[in-house]
Amino acid sequence: MNSTCRSGTNEMNNSLEARTLEAIRKLPSHTLPSGSFSRFWQGYVRALACGLMASLFLCLPAHASRIAFVAGMDQYRQVKPLRNAAADAQTMADTLRGLGYEVVHTANRDQRGFKDDLRRFVRRVQPGDEVVVFYSGHGVQIDGRNYLLPIDVRAVEASQVRDDAVALSDLLGELRRAKPRLTVAIIDACRDNPFESSGKAIGGRGLAGEPPATGELVMFAAGEGQQALDRLGNSDPVRNGVFTRVLVREMQKPGVSVDQVLRNTRKEVVRLAKTVGHEQVPALYDQVVGDFYFQPPGGSVGTQVARVVPEPSPAQPAASAAAPAVAASSTSSGSNASLIEGRYQVLGDGSEVKDTTTGLIWQRCSVGQSWTGNTCSSEAQKFSFAQAQEQALSGWRVPSVRELHSIVLCSSGKTKGRDDPKDGGGALANHCDGDYQRPTNSLPAFPGTPASFYWTSSPYVGVANSAWGVYFGYGYAYGLNRNYPNAVRLVRASP
Repeated sequence: MNSTCRSGTNEMNNSLEARTLEAIRKLPSHTLPSGSFSRFWQGYVRALACGLMASLFLCLPAHASRIAFVAGMDQYRQVKPLRNAAADAQTMADTLRGLGYEVVHTANRDQRGFKDDLRRFVRRVQPGDEVVVFYSGHGVQIDGRNYLLPIDVRAVEASQVRDDAVALSDLLGELRRAKPRLTVAIIDACRDNPFESSGKAIGGRGLAGEPPATGELVMFAAGEGQQALDRLGNSDPVRNGVFTRVLVREMQKPGVSVDQVLRNTRKEVVRLAKTVGHEQVPALYDQVVGDFYFQPPGGSVGTQVARVVPEPSPAQPAASAAAPAVAASSTSSGSNASLIEGRYQVLGDGSEVKDTTTGLIWQRCSVGQSWTGNTCSSEAQKFSFAQAQEQALSGWRVPSVRELHSIVLCSSGKTKGRDDPKDGGGALANHCDGDYQRPTNSLPAFPGTPASFYWTSSPYVGVANSAWGVYFGYGYAYGLNRNYPNAVRLVRASP
């Protein structure tokens, strides 16, 4: 529940209590029990008022959450793989996190993993929550029902596909039972029928209409029987599909209601598709009552400035590719020949580097990863802000926003920025521009770095329960809710 609803509930509760007390005071005195009026009757009436208000507002929790499930599937095994579904999901997950959502992000899952992920997510939904589901991948309609396909879907017959896949109507039905106050399902799956290339006549092209229940809004990237564009021609430098690249931009506009965001997205997608002679009209099914926002008026939830993912240049590896470890001397000679990229000096067993530009010493691996002697293995663990600060030990600490942002590297050599005083010191919140590598740091110096958010120790001044993080997908500093799970890299001063 938002603060306005809580305030209104308190005012109604107080008013009910006052009116009831006044009515009791007017009763004949012999009908009232002896003793202090305030001791007995005020306590009684307060309990009565609270009980009545609880019954009126039982459907709304004290604090509603904004949670999202994001899935991207493109590495299909038995049907045609897709070009950029996983990149679309990554961009959407990044955008939603920056807008204040708790995000469950999954990619390229087989049927068992996909269904398990969805079951776990549905169990997390509480009454009154605001829920977003985003799926990018293959989808197919069979007998008027829409199915979302895991990467191991078998192109045998329609009954097999129904067993392997997830029916969208079933997913929405499970969410309804959890009683969220808003469900937004965005399905970017309107591509060619994936089974045509296998010679199987399974399902039809595009998705069928999906009538929503009250409180639900469903959007497809294209209308029934239409194909959603992955790109605007062969020279298109963007790795995101046309629908997703437009949607994430519209979502970040403050004060635009969710339904209007999607209508604006549809209008722009239609315009862009026409520039390449294609018809694509995103389908919208809306049964939402009231105004809801991805970014509320004034932008008070998040400071995300997500951007679409550029296509990697031929001379530059994709961000997800593992970067080879660079051999570097662990001596302290300080010559450029002994430094990684002319900046980082390797120390000790190679698990630490000294930034010769700042004098700070960094752990090369994120917390949760292990140094193998030439790279970082395992995945970076994620923590809330408070948990992140607890990782500091033996002289190591969580860096400030200025310190962590100092290791951002824009391989394009281009940056944009704006002054933001909310870190208490007016840090310049630069982000990378142009065609750059993700993650936005030195992979030889920090191998295995995910292109995701990292916590700092800096509070986000002026916004309650927020702190600064640095996003190594775009190289930007953000104010984030302290409950979000983010990665951690530790730093210490030179001896």
